[in-house]
Amino acid sequence: MFEKAIENYYSIAITGICKNAGKTTVLNRLLADCSGISVALTSVGYDGEQTDRVSGTRKPQIFVDAGTIVITAEQTLERCTFTKEILLGTAYDTPLGRIAVVRALSGGVAEIAGPSVVGQLKTVSALVRCLGCEKFFIDGAIGRKTMACNSVAEGVVLSSGASYSDSMQDTVEQSALLAELIELKSPDSTHIQRQSKNSLCEPNLNNNAFESGERIVKKQLLTDDGVEKVLEDGTLRGCTLLFEDFTKIFISQRSAQRLRHAGIRLAVQNPANLIAVTANPYSTRGASYDGEAFLRALKARMPHDKVANVEKNIIV
Repeated sequence: MFEKAIENYYSIAITGICKNAGKTTVLNRLLADCSGISVALTSVGYDGEQTDRVSGTRKPQIFVDAGTIVITAEQTLERCTFTKEILLGTAYDTPLGRIAVVRALSGGVAEIAGPSVVGQLKTVSALVRCLGCEKFFIDGAIGRKTMACNSVAEGVVLSSGASYSDSMQDTVEQSALLAELIELKSPDSTHIQRQSKNSLCEPNLNNNAFESGERIVKKQLLTDDGVEKVLEDGTLRGCTLLFEDFTKIFISQRSAQRLRHAGIRLAVQNPANLIAVTANPYSTRGASYDGEAFLRALKARMPHDKVANVEKNIIV
């Protein structure tokens, strides 16, 4: 299913629009598609448990083949059912012990709690590549999208699911917004007229730093409160706000619409690569969606043909 889509990427992050969006199902599909090649995986957060530690709902487990390299905290190893070969330990401390790098000598179930710091993820990614891995998968926790930045992950799979909202339209719009942010482009450097170090969240922006129509370089966060302050400053209308990457932008659908109406564009210095948007019509918290209708709605809002129905093994 994903073989062609991921063939040019080594490190791939799976991130969701909410909890229970179907990330583990996507990870298992990716692992199955990579059968026969050397792969490694880790998780930002805790994944693979049978029951969600927060909601108490049942979750799919993570299945690994013999030869898979798993990067996880020491205390999770006793809950992994595969035969293990510990390749090396690290100095990375977590609440569940230090991070270890292990190889599965047999197939089995994995529970994984890996490093959550970008620098540590980059280090283990380079390490397992030196060990001969051809693919490195990072299962991301909701709210920790920094692991999907392109300095860590070369490609991103976004999981959309009905657990986000009882309203299919709200879920589709949120998915479209996140896909749009992931796909933000880098402007031509010759069009960047001025840089500013002012924070977008400061109470008063220095008006002298901006001129109408110029592009502004920003390497800090953008939140809904920041959008409010930007819109209050009339000198920024029609500008392009430039960020380090999409993981620095935390805005709602309403804020995104307000920016568009004001003619304010967003851009990034380090663009990400969106591989696919996956659809999970099943909800753990309310009404599920009609699967085919959900797929059609997502496809209608996506700026690309990358909507994947994981269970039916198609990208529509």
